Amino acid sequence: MDPAPIDPSIVDVAEPIKDNLGLPDPARRRLLKAGIDLSAGYPYRPARPLYLQDVYNIRNKERPHNERGAVADKSKSALFSAATKVTDLTTYIGTEIEGLQLKDLTDQQKDELALLIAERSVVFFRDQDLSPQQQKALGEYYGEIEVHPQVPQVPGVPGVTVIWPDLAATERPASFRKPGGASRWHTDLVHEKHPAGITHLHNDTVPPVGGDTLWASGYAAYEKLSPEFRRFIDGRKAVYRSAHKYLDREKPEEGPKFIERIHPIVRVHPATGWKTLWVNRAMTDRIVGLDPAESDLILGYLFDVYERNVDIQVRFRWTPNTSVLWDNRITIHNASWDYGGNYPRHGTRVTSLAEAPYFDAAAPTRRQALGLISEGEIEELLHDGSLPNQQPFLDNTQQPQIMSASDQPAPPSTAQWGPISSHGKRLVWSLQDPLESAISVMPENLDPEAPREPYFQQSSTGSNWHRISQEVLIESTVASVTVESADLSNWASSWALLHMEHADADTDDDNSGDENSSNGPCPGCGELPPREYDTLVVEASDKPYVTIHDYITAVHLWLMSLRQDILESRNVWDDEPPNPDTKLIVCPGAPHYVVIDTEENWKCETKNRYDDLNREETPFDNAGPKGKKRKRDED
Repeated sequence: MDPAPIDPSIVDVAEPIKDNLGLPDPARRRLLKAGIDLSAGYPYRPARPLYLQDVYNIRNKERPHNERGAVADKSKSALFSAATKVTDLTTYIGTEIEGLQLKDLTDQQKDELALLIAERSVVFFRDQDLSPQQQKALGEYYGEIEVHPQVPQVPGVPGVTVIWPDLAATERPASFRKPGGASRWHTDLVHEKHPAGITHLHNDTVPPVGGDTLWASGYAAYEKLSPEFRRFIDGRKAVYRSAHKYLDREKPEEGPKFIERIHPIVRVHPATGWKTLWVNRAMTDRIVGLDPAESDLILGYLFDVYERNVDIQVRFRWTPNTSVLWDNRITIHNASWDYGGNYPRHGTRVTSLAEAPYFDAAAPTRRQALGLISEGEIEELLHDGSLPNQQPFLDNTQQPQIMSASDQPAPPSTAQWGPISSHGKRLVWSLQDPLESAISVMPENLDPEAPREPYFQQSSTGSNWHRISQEVLIESTVASVTVESADLSNWASSWALLHMEHADADTDDDNSGDENSSNGPCPGCGELPPREYDTLVVEASDKPYVTIHDYITAVHLWLMSLRQDILESRNVWDDEPPNPDTKLIVCPGAPHYVVIDTEENWKCETKNRYDDLNREETPFDNAGPKGKKRKRDED
């Protein structure tokens, strides 16, 4: 058949690619047995769209998703009783089932399989007699299947993708020396409005040795994080990118760009109700609202949690005619290139799209839900406040207890930390003027370029403070906040690093163990180190919680008294003295740990954050903050 785009609305397409590779014999026999017409060539390639906007709009619509695992019998008796053997391959991830043919499953067994995949992340079936048409039918049972706009397909069976490394190498050669060989850890279709759910890969042809695939558990990766760090990333969102690039119809001269979507970093699986980490090195680009350096640091750590903890991974050795079904919502995966492309490998893949990712703060982790956490973990969670009681372990049919306002517990006396409230995020806080003129208030959409309202307001009836002044400062109400300056807290360590080289060179070994030497002058140049700075405790005044005005009135005067020291701490690496006229802005993202920046930097970063927060409305600017671009691997 002549190549056509997968959506009839697409008219701008690229010249089709012609393939002349010979099919491996096992793949040819399987396809011919299924009645696949190979006379016009194999595989079939749809006409590739040229423009980003066309691809973005293919499935850019709200649609319901029927989660089959949510209605399954939790005992999975129909599925397990029909199998001859069920084996968990590791503690956290991976189960192999023997004695079943996927093409013969009843609807009840399909539902139970969906639940098993949701719990165990990936399920393996060897010796499957399965046609591409039967593979597609199973995928359609689990949801709308993805028809990729440009990857090769089985002729006459749209939605069944061809996975053939020899074919892929004609466009993007793999190499043993390349990191990852042919792939990197990734999750499929993260750029979709409704990303991938269950993927079913059937390999009819595999190397005699090598070519394994690895999966890592998102449930377990999330549980590897400390309760404090979980709380930091819970509810945050990131920008996720497509594997392929397309031209921007509005700016084709800028070259191909990725498709981008914004999704939560931590999501909840609708069948289990468990939280899972959902990032991957290949396609998660940046965290919304953070500076690029901050985002890269945090994402790099999260990627490592997945990739370096072998106890939350499973590595599977393929045999011919094996099917593997995994859930992209709770896993990342990677293919091993240790066979170097020296043997044929061929398979077909069907991916069922799932729900739009969502986060639920009340959802438990897998270990909490199953009652598997140790006494030490329970103590840690109770101390941290992440586990106020053991409600997650109760039957979820029990009704939650409703408390009246008078029954609510009193706020804690102090807060070690906490995210600033949505009202607090609106503050634009200058650190060079008196309080009455130092602060203005952005609109609720946090557009830094929109007109701002003065915090101190004068009218014909007198003077007063902006209406947000009495709003809560921190999202979880607290009666006091202990505040420190990030610049002043880091000054001593920066000073020590600066003086380390000549201090070490001139230090007498007899004095190297002096307990007080760190508080004395530098032995090399005689310069005194920065003094220690006290923290500031802000108490609630008229309300039972710290208000924005409580915080501002105390912290502004305190910071103004330290302004010259802050300038010097920021200038520690420069030879020139600090400019006393430098315009500084207070960035109260975490009220306990005050970060100061220059007005110029603040404007730039605030604009970038605003653009990221509104990225879904204008998805085609793929350069990212400060025009940074990154190379991405294909699925």
